[in-house]
Amino acid sequence: MLSFCGIFPFDFQIMPLVYSFIFIIYYLIIHLHLQSLLNTFLFFIIAFVSSFLYDKVLVNNNLYEYNSELFHLFNIPIAAILIWSTAIFQAYYFNTGILYTLGKDKPTYREKSFFKLFLLILLDGLHIMTIGLFMEYWIVKYGLGRWSVDVIETVFDLPISLVLGSYFIVGVFGSGIFRVIEFFQNQAIIPKFNGYHFIFGTIYLVCFLISLAVLFDASFYVIFVIVSIVMFLIIVMNEVIHRKIENCDKN
Repeated sequence: MLSFCGIFPFDFQIMPLVYSFIFIIYYLIIHLHLQSLLNTFLFFIIAFVSSFLYDKVLVNNNLYEYNSELFHLFNIPIAAILIWSTAIFQAYYFNTGILYTLGKDKPTYREKSFFKLFLLILLDGLHIMTIGLFMEYWIVKYGLGRWSVDVIETVFDLPISLVLGSYFIVGVFGSGIFRVIEFFQNQAIIPKFNGYHFIFGTIYLVCFLISLAVLFDASFYVIFVIVSIVMFLIIVMNEVIHRKIENCDKN
């Protein structure tokens, strides 16, 4: 974002890799702190493969074209794979954070809570759909990639419906596979530690700041306004619920 805002130059080969590695390492550290090494490795592989396949389908079907200056792996930029892997991690922790704030655990097969699992996966897809829209805005604007589809309705060179739909699918597919594995392994208990509220609060805040930057740049286009307001309300609700839980624990 600092490069995008013109604070320092953007290098098409180096900076995307630097940003993507920082983002994915952040979530890997969080996951390692809360889960086992094997669990973390499994989630990373699922997210990485899902992201790669997503981009591969778009590129192979001439729906999307990445900047040729980026470092590629089988014709897909490494930075893009890592960024979408990070988005899958973020969706997982975003909605797991909501469960944490509400004082609930993840659904398990032991309780046959299939509806809760479905709802959680659905929310993961919705999260990537919304945050992905803002990310794609910057990607297209600064020439990192572009949509090659021939559609009439585009906003800022973005086929909005296709962007939202494709990101929703990758969110459901990527995070969903890991949640299903957890579901059948009955890994329901969310680890409790003092930094949890800070981590999720930071995630909510980062999402909102990204949306806010796009909001001003896109002249308050209606769909960006709606998503930005939703993200702000989530931040407020997270704090309100957390404070109430905190006060109950003290009493």
